[in-house]
Amino acid sequence: MDDLTQALTLAQEQALRYAQDLARLYQQEREKREQLALAHQKLSAILQSIASGLVVVDQAFRVTEVNPAFCALVEREEDELIGLPLTEAMPGIDPTLPDQIRQRDQSIQTHEIQLVHPQERTLIARVSRLEKPSHAGWVIVLHDVTQERRTANLKHEFVSIASHELRTPLTGIIGYAQLLADQIADRLDDDGRMLLDHVLEAADRLKGIVDELIAFTEVADLPFTSEPLDLRDLVQDALMAVTALAQRRSVTLDLTLPDEPAIMQGDWASLRKALIHILDNAITYNKPQGEVRVTLGQEEGIHLITVADTGIGIPQVELSRIFEPFYQVEEHNTRRYGGLGLGLAIARRAVELHGGRIWAESRLNEGSTFYIALPTLNGSATNGNDH
Repeated sequence: MDDLTQALTLAQEQALRYAQDLARLYQQEREKREQLALAHQKLSAILQSIASGLVVVDQAFRVTEVNPAFCALVEREEDELIGLPLTEAMPGIDPTLPDQIRQRDQSIQTHEIQLVHPQERTLIARVSRLEKPSHAGWVIVLHDVTQERRTANLKHEFVSIASHELRTPLTGIIGYAQLLADQIADRLDDDGRMLLDHVLEAADRLKGIVDELIAFTEVADLPFTSEPLDLRDLVQDALMAVTALAQRRSVTLDLTLPDEPAIMQGDWASLRKALIHILDNAITYNKPQGEVRVTLGQEEGIHLITVADTGIGIPQVELSRIFEPFYQVEEHNTRRYGGLGLGLAIARRAVELHGGRIWAESRLNEGSTFYIALPTLNGSATNGNDH
């Protein structure tokens, strides 16, 4: 009887432990379900509230999910869109877009889309791949840049007209001032000559600003000479052009070139100007006794020019905007370095005209590194990861 009592007691304790384990597992599962439900609510709230259009497609590029911003973009209801091919859900887009997305071996891609219905719009699509076998497909986030492009075009047109209209009277001012300096300088006292010199200096500065504006507006329209060139010679030439500035700023220039020729097809003048703008920035925004290291290399079908400085750096939040026309990191009322903020925009245009890419990495007070990727004779600078 004692053995039976002992066995019953042991079984009861074991059952109690099992019950406690089950209760604990149930509580854990309940907490997980609550966490999943909360995460789903958060995700749903984000999708419903973001201003950018979002569409999820399966492997056949049929729509499986949309958010309200996407419905507003195409002016259709959600139940009308689910199940449609992407090219029908977004009338007028390039019918080869699904194939382009499939063929690019990247988990995240960027594409520009021209939507023609219900209104003409320019969209930047950020495409992310869904890897799960049961839910394979793509998530596409659409940013409407139509107004930005229109504003940029208007700004470009205004700058083009204004700069050309300014050039004519400015040429006259400089010519007459120079004539006065040549003919009456010997009849002026020291104060008079100093004032005349100030007029000429101010006119030259203004001419430099106008020339920079004109260079920006014309960089895509100037005659483009495509011929084989050795980037080693071009980099050395550009570096020579900024040597005097580096000496004035007490900045050391260091150059590393490959032994083999770095041949590409392109326009010498526009690429040289682009590199000079990058080098000019690296020197101007450097620290006293700083250094600029220039390296030319090759990888996976591209020539890669790297310009690394030991300067003041760029805030991370500003990096995506530094190549925009007229954009400058510093506040306008505290700027110490001058300029219109067009150099990097001109450089980007020139590089992109050659099928290349330009981007930057930086840390505040530690310096910046600019990269220019240009296609080799048989390569493509658009291969590889997006930056």
